[in-house]
Amino acid sequence: FSSSTTQRIDILRRNQLRSLQSVDDAVGRLVQALSDTGRLENTMIVFTSDNGFLWGEHRWGGTGDRNKQVAYEESIRTPFVVRYDKAVSTARTDPRLVTVMDLAPTWAALAGVGAPGAEGVNLMPLLDQSATTWRNDFLVEHGLTGFPAYCAVRSTADLYVQYATGEEELYDLAADPHELRNLAADPRQTTRLAALRARLTLLKICVVFDIGDVAHVVDATTCAWYYGKHGLVMALPGEHVSLPGAVIASPHDDRYARCLAGND
Repeated sequence: FSSSTTQRIDILRRNQLRSLQSVDDAVGRLVQALSDTGRLENTMIVFTSDNGFLWGEHRWGGTGDRNKQVAYEESIRTPFVVRYDKAVSTARTDPRLVTVMDLAPTWAALAGVGAPGAEGVNLMPLLDQSATTWRNDFLVEHGLTGFPAYCAVRSTADLYVQYATGEEELYDLAADPHELRNLAADPRQTTRLAALRARLTLLKICVVFDIGDVAHVVDATTCAWYYGKHGLVMALPGEHVSLPGAVIASPHDDRYARCLAGND
């Protein structure tokens, strides 16, 4: 990086930390208010974020959305801190994979209501330590503009990324936790790569974009929502969509209802 880019990253980081001081103060006031009113024990507090951020890692630096939209660990890994006094008496760190999608089914379970259509997994078995099995991977999708769309699998052992351009990345997270050595072209990784490709096919309801601004659903088994520069669009399995002419879908769209019902 040039000195000006380094300086810009440093200023950005300092400003982020400054802004977090007000968040810390607000959380403190919230916890105190819950305690003062006798509601703290019966309240689940979750501190997390919608994305991570790169401050120069992988040569992504400066400002802009690109610093938080790539598939690397610094971008997809977020803080995830849960306080729920009813289930957790002692602070601890759990290494298992969780996502923000797990919050909806967790809160629905605590409230004793259903969560129809919600993705994710109820986190309570992790919190009360009753879980005997848990996920080993999750899907990462990116379809916004700025760089090629991709789908990725982040597992307990690997990161595999498949781009709309056909390019691939594969990282061994145990041997290379900073994701600096792409193994996708390594002939010794053929079996590993094939397994991750197959796993991605099972996980993804992913839409990729080509330079002709035409989207298609890749190996989808269900309907897919995606964001393009022309808005929020829905595509059914195997359907090709020309984005400039696409009709923006909504929950009132008949295709949406059919999709949720599993009729397509």
